[in-house]
Amino acid sequence: MIRRPPRSTLSSSSAASDVYKRQLLQKLDSYSNEEDIQKFGADYVSSLVQTLLNNDAPGIHFYTINKLEPTKQIIDLLE
Repeated sequence: MIRRPPRSTLSSSSAASDVYKRQLLQKLDSYSNEEDIQKFGADYVSSLVQTLLNNDAPGIHFYTINKLEPTKQIIDLLE
């Protein structure tokens, strides 16, 4: 689970954002094959999208870049 660090600064390039990056990279490094990485990515993005929708985002726009399947996986994981 990637935890949200305390808000230490309003700067977008803060120590807090570095914690997110480090946690994400550590999690990605724990996978040894492409299929597991793709599953993690779909789970991770779907949790972010679900959080946005739960907090009244009016909608979500995906750029698929002609790769529909990953987007379908994300949508299928949404509640």
